[in-house]
Order: sequence, then structure tokens, then C-alpha cells
Amino acid sequence: MGNGWRENGYFNTDHAHIEVGYAASNRLKLGLEATYMTTESQQPGGLTDQQFAEDSRQSTRERNWFSTPWFVPSLSAEYLVSPKTRLSWKVFGTIAERNSVGFVRQINEEDDLGNRQVDRDYYTTYGSELRLSTDFKFLGLDNSLASGIRYFNGHIDRKQNGVGSNGSEMDFELTSGSEYPRNLDFRNVNYAAFAENVFRFSDKFLLTAGLRLEQIESSNSGQFNVVNGQPQILDPITRTRSFLLAGLGSEFHVTPTTELYSNWSQAYRPV
Repeated sequence: MGNGWRENGYFNTDHAHIEVGYAASNRLKLGLEATYMTTESQQPGGLTDQQFAEDSRQSTRERNWFSTPWFVPSLSAEYLVSPKTRLSWKVFGTIAERNSVGFVRQINEEDDLGNRQVDRDYYTTYGSELRLSTDFKFLGLDNSLASGIRYFNGHIDRKQNGVGSNGSEMDFELTSGSEYPRNLDFRNVNYAAFAENVFRFSDKFLLTAGLRLEQIESSNSGQFNVVNGQPQILDPITRTRSFLLAGLGSEFHVTPTTELYSNWSQAYRPV
């Protein structure tokens, strides 16, 4: 909790984390983790060049607020198949929000002390990953292979341009009887399989090669706006795409304290 360098810069952050591990046997280990964090901050707003020159610490917004509560839980299990082979499984999720309320017109407009705009995002994601890693001999040297599969499901419920209160406190409730003119729904489902191998050709030189097969399904729907009392409904869109990604990295240890390395990898641009 504190106040920022500028006026109307109040902030408060609460954070909690719990982590529990349990050795069910000499081969099986179970784990639980959970992180909760919430941030509340007052947004002092921008400044024109003239305002900044006069007093860079001033603020013309005292009714703008931002909040981001997050909860991230996960469960894990790790099984030692053999001294050189390990199987791990993890289930994870996120329940979070991104909220703002305030007078959000151009900074050269004076706050009219009327109703403020409310925007809210709700995030719900969950997924699971199963991974197998093993060490083996190649050319008389120890090498490592990691492979696995992954599932992810993400959802965003986006509500914007709501009519909020005319107060000055952090209040994300809408005025009685009003609704969000923009109410959108975004979903993303991802399946992936991957493999990565570390090849050691000597005590000084190694290569890491990896492949990842992705399938992604993205969709959006909902109401974009209300014009003259008529809802503007988006045509639902769903896009599915699959692709193979590759990566290659190398390391050369010149001395015990100096190494040269290079990497090349592929990525994709989200829709």
C-alpha cells in the first residue's frame, strides 16, 4: 500500500502463495500450488506537454481506478519410472479479472464529474500437460530427451463501455437498469505435442533440437455495440489451424567460464 510519485497515485497489492509437496512413495511425488494476487491502483491520467512543463507531478483525474484480481492454482504429480526416466503430469488454471472505471476521454477535456465508464474482463483458463524425460547414451556421452502432450482452454468474457457511478471511489457496478453495450466472448483451444533432444558430441559442444505440433481453434462472438437502440451483433467466427514448429540451439564451451551459443526457432502470430 502506498502513494505514487504523482497526485492521485494510490496503490495497494495483496499477495498470497501456498505450496505443498507430498512424497507418496520413493517414486511418486504429489504437489499443490496456489497463488492469489490482487492489485488496486488509482490512475492519475496523462498530461499535455504544457501541463507536464508546469508540474509533472500533477493529475487531472482523481476518479479513475484499475483492479486486477488473479487466482492461479495447479496440481502436479511426478513419477520416477527408472533412475534415468521421469514422468510428470500437471493440471493448471487461472481465474482472473481486469477492471477499470473512470473518466476516459481525451486528457485535454476536464472531468465533468458525471457518470464514469466501466470496462471489465473476466479470464478463465485451464489446461494439462503430460511430460516424459529420459537420459540415454549416444556416442558414449549422456544425452537427454523430453517429450509430451499439452491441452489448453482459454475464455475471455469482455464487457466494455458500461455506465458507472458518478462517485470518486473504486466502484465497478453499473447504474441501475443499464447494461454493457459491448459484450464479447473469446475462446481458444490448443492441442500440442512436442519433443526436444539434447545431443552432446563432446564435453564442450552440444546441440538442442526440438519439434512442436500445434492445433489451435479460436472463436469469437457477442455484441459489439448498441446504435440507436439496436444491438450490433457480430457474426460468430471460428478459425482452426495446425502447424509444425522447429527449433535448434547450440553451445560451445570455450573455457570453464566462457561459452558461445546460438539459437534458431520458429513461432506463430496469433489470430
